[in-house]
Amino acid sequence: MRRPSALPPRPAALCPGKAGVLAELDAAYVSTGPPAELCIENHQSSCLKYRSKIPREVVRELHYSLSEFLLPLWPLKDGVRQRILIEGGSGTGKTTLGVKLAYDWGKGDVGAVQGYHLCFVVPLRYYDGSLLNLIQKELLPKQFSGKATLLDMYEYMRNNDDKLLLILDGWDELATARNNPQSHSELVDIIKGRVFPRSCVVVMTNPGVGGCELRKLVQRVYYMRNFDAPQIRQFVHGYFKSIDKPDEAEKVLCSNVMQSADLRCTLLGTPVMCLMTCLLFEESNGSYVMESASRIYEDLTQMLLRRASEKRSGISKHIVTRDVSDFLLRVLGKLSLKFFGTERALFYEQELKDSDAYQALELGLLSKGWCMSRREKHVLVHPLHKSFLHFWVAKYLASISPSRTIEMLDSVRWIEPDLWLRFLVGCMKPNAHLIFERFKFEAIPTKQLFALLKENGHHSRSVHAVCELLNTKARAQIQMDSVNLEGWAMVLSDPSCSTDTVEIILKQRAVLSDQWMDRLFAALRLNESVKTVKLGTSLGQDLSATDIKVISQYIRMVIQKPKLQSLELVFRTVDEDKTQHNAFAPLIQCLCCELRRGAASPTLNKLIIDMDMTPEQVVALCRALECCPSVQVVHLLHLVCTQRAFLGVAELVAARPLLALNLTGAWYPSDNEEPDSFQTGSLFDVKSTRSSSSGATSPAWASYGIEVGSLRRFNTLRRNPHPPPICDCCEHSRISDSERYALFVLTRIRSLKSLNISGWTVKLEEARSLHCLGSFLKTCTIRDLNLAGCKIFVSVEDPEKGKYDSLLETLSKGLQPYPECEVAFLNLSGCQVMMMTSRGQVTLQASDLIPFLSPLAKLTSLNASLKRGNDPVCKIGEKTIINFFQSLGSKLSNLRRLTISNWSAQIENSEKASKVIAKSLKQLDLKALTVNRLQVVDGLGQKSLSHIFLSTLLLGLPQLTYFSIKGTVMSVEEAAVVARCIAERHKGPFLDLSVRHFPPEVLKEFRAVLIASGKFFPSVIRCAACHNEELRIELRPAQNTGVWDAFACSLK
Repeated sequence: MRRPSALPPRPAALCPGKAGVLAELDAAYVSTGPPAELCIENHQSSCLKYRSKIPREVVRELHYSLSEFLLPLWPLKDGVRQRILIEGGSGTGKTTLGVKLAYDWGKGDVGAVQGYHLCFVVPLRYYDGSLLNLIQKELLPKQFSGKATLLDMYEYMRNNDDKLLLILDGWDELATARNNPQSHSELVDIIKGRVFPRSCVVVMTNPGVGGCELRKLVQRVYYMRNFDAPQIRQFVHGYFKSIDKPDEAEKVLCSNVMQSADLRCTLLGTPVMCLMTCLLFEESNGSYVMESASRIYEDLTQMLLRRASEKRSGISKHIVTRDVSDFLLRVLGKLSLKFFGTERALFYEQELKDSDAYQALELGLLSKGWCMSRREKHVLVHPLHKSFLHFWVAKYLASISPSRTIEMLDSVRWIEPDLWLRFLVGCMKPNAHLIFERFKFEAIPTKQLFALLKENGHHSRSVHAVCELLNTKARAQIQMDSVNLEGWAMVLSDPSCSTDTVEIILKQRAVLSDQWMDRLFAALRLNESVKTVKLGTSLGQDLSATDIKVISQYIRMVIQKPKLQSLELVFRTVDEDKTQHNAFAPLIQCLCCELRRGAASPTLNKLIIDMDMTPEQVVALCRALECCPSVQVVHLLHLVCTQRAFLGVAELVAARPLLALNLTGAWYPSDNEEPDSFQTGSLFDVKSTRSSSSGATSPAWASYGIEVGSLRRFNTLRRNPHPPPICDCCEHSRISDSERYALFVLTRIRSLKSLNISGWTVKLEEARSLHCLGSFLKTCTIRDLNLAGCKIFVSVEDPEKGKYDSLLETLSKGLQPYPECEVAFLNLSGCQVMMMTSRGQVTLQASDLIPFLSPLAKLTSLNASLKRGNDPVCKIGEKTIINFFQSLGSKLSNLRRLTISNWSAQIENSEKASKVIAKSLKQLDLKALTVNRLQVVDGLGQKSLSHIFLSTLLLGLPQLTYFSIKGTVMSVEEAAVVARCIAERHKGPFLDLSVRHFPPEVLKEFRAVLIASGKFFPSVIRCAACHNEELRIELRPAQNTGVWDAFACSLK
């Protein structure tokens, strides 16, 4: 069905004009020609986002054809607007899509635009505040520019807005959108439905430019994504087929640009860049070699200039010289640098004339874009793709002096650094090491460093600079991609490399680069700084037989490495068939062969093996280790072997005693065999028994989950049908063989000084369990007890009083000081005690447990922090805080260090609480106090009292030497209160104040108040911006005159 030629009844005065307007619009849209169909069809897959009645966004992946995406998702009711937002990057075809819709409307084809009587494609780059004026100037001929005709057309549009289609192209190009929001208020009214409420409005923009504002006003959001691999293949084959060179397409698809994800996204991700890349290959007859991104863009620029010159001159010789092209690129780069990093990507024609860059528009480096009108106006031009803007900036920065380039980096460095910085190091070539040296003050990802190094061409000075950056990392983890492999191969080959540990995560051979894998291991073999090598696979990466054979050769190279001290091999598979067929046999054979013939490094003293081995392989490995006396520490983890394998290990120990042997996780493969009595991974021997009705042995996964080395992996267990554990209540009532007596075993270990059971879940169900715990605390020799993150469930009798008070009394009843208890360091961070009664459950946080620490008379360091990310709604009450500090003052007089981080408190009477807290703290002699990420509010939860709480702590501890308030949010005025309290009330000789993550304006206020007091001043700075450490200010008396300039510099 075609668009109706006759419109609904309207005033007679509009009939002739309306017919003429339609005819002119039809002719104008059709005369533009059909847009590239391939560009449009490759964007049919869109991500649709719309808002439902529930308070959250629903995101779905839907596939729409071009004729359907304008249709509403549901029948529109009165008052519901049809507003669509289309987002897409530079060159994805947003404008082409709008022209395609207008072309179909002009031809009257059946499609998305059927049923609309008027269609306007509005280029917003020329919007001057009035939509009607823009339509008159850009879309209508002069004979319809009369005021009366425009008013009649506007009246018709308002009365028949349900037949109106508005395509607002280039919201990001709206010239005044960022300077004066009121200047485009008319467009906002149209999108909100205040004007033309029943019309269909399509807005096109770049992602991130007004997106948050627009998404709230539209019903649907479409994303025009870049080409993926199949679409690139379709485009390239289509182009070379159109020029009768179908065989040339595979040369493009097999080039380096397809192997690099970054280059593929930039050069082949959009239709215009994909077309230019094909032209580049066409001119070189398919023999073009892509070396680097900067070189590719240099050749693309030369190709565009050469084609423009040939078209203008009619001859095939080059008219534009290299000097002229370099001058144009530098001028364009200098002009782009003025607004680089902003959302502007347009040039005014007059700007080009003023900067002598107008020739770039004539030579095809810039484009005027789609425009129907030929009237004179301020022409706005743009680059063919936004990536050329980054290339021009890099060319300009590379053309000036290197010292000036480094100075200008700070102003533009964080603007899409992956693109323009890559161009810059490619253009600077021999001087690029200055950029890498500048990175020593920033945390640049390793992969990005290697991408920049590859772009630079691996110049020796650049490689040395990257080594200096990576030498600060003690451990290097190498992932299996071409950028990492190539970069680490160059770094390990450099003599200045001082990396100590290398961890290589291997993957399937199909994703590896043979050339750079071989070079990596060759460099690793010759490197003398690496002492520890770890080889392994990530979970789910099952290796083929070919992969394992190749890896065995790499192990042979690594084990011969000079000065190698530790070798760790972690290879596990989740495939049962591969395990049964002994898939890792080549690795074990290679390792045993090198050990037997004495080819291993003479400095190798530690060997960690975590892979599936048969008993025969374990015996062979043990016999090979007998021939290598330098190995003194052996880890054979997760062995699944019979007694024969353990006999081989015993023969090894008997023949050559080791310093350490670890057999964590050893178990039998058969359910019918009894478990071996030799168990490791615990301090004492506890036999785990079950009910005889279960008929199963102890679970095979009981000893798993222990981390060894730095290859952190999930439990890799066979998927055998082991029954779940069964708890037998009879076992708990027995006296012998009970877990309760593990505490008595600990008391007999007189050399035990530190016990870490963080993250454990403990259940105390009987009274004698509490007595056993008390006896343990009385007689133990532990000085450091870590209960961080523990969950302790305690069953108590029903309380007679209120639930909370009675439970506190139940716990604290009969607790007396234990003079023999040696516990001096206690960590209760995130610890929770659950009081279980028949009436419910009460949860006590670390802040509630202080009244029960009175037995620990020698306690000097306490961490009572709450779990980070705790529910902010569950705030600590005023009563709990007062009881906390009163208990500290009366029961823990020897306390010297206290940590109460992540507290979120609510105080109703701040004056009363401050007096009690300050009075209690004066009974202590605390030297170090850590109150990180503190949040204190008033009773209504509206006013912040964090600064008052901190001032109270300082008032009660005048002799404090270390005070950490990192992450505590305070305003400038609140920070001044804390600084004033320090200056007036602090009596100690110095105070280390840790204020990391504080805004610069808050630090400035700290400094100003302290200097104004005349008593203290900042004298030592450890600046995080320079050394990646916490910012710590040390205060000393004013007689030590002078203030470090580093402090003032860091606050500028």
